[in-house]
Amino acid sequence: GYDYTIRNKAGAPAWGYFQFMQDGVRWNNISKYAGVDIDTFLKDPVLQIRAARSLASDFLGQLKWDDYNAAASMGYNKQALLGGMWLGGYGGLRKFLHKDINVSDRHWSSTGSGTDMLETLNYFNNIG
Repeated sequence: GYDYTIRNKAGAPAWGYFQFMQDGVRWNNISKYAGVDIDTFLKDPVLQIRAARSLASDFLGQLKWDDYNAAASMGYNKQALLGGMWLGGYGGLRKFLHKDINVSDRHWSSTGSGTDMLETLNYFNNIG
């Protein structure tokens, strides 16, 4: 909803415009890509955009030839791959591309709402 001050409503430790994961244990994307604490991050939309660009660059650097090949054979472009990695990380994307495992973020929601890799790839594949 373009709210740079928001915490994930489903309960995931995700923050801001792009729902950066940060819990200080398993996920540390705010501290790694923005170099600040959560409160500072939530007050600065420009910082959030810069951090998102940096994370996207790292995501693209993780992709291998076989990932691009698998994605192309399924009809997915680079924007779709970025969207998929934003949802499930590199590991989640690879599970989908190479093992047909459709990971999702529904486990965060008490109502079972959310999205999965297939939905995400299809959505971002049609942007641009």
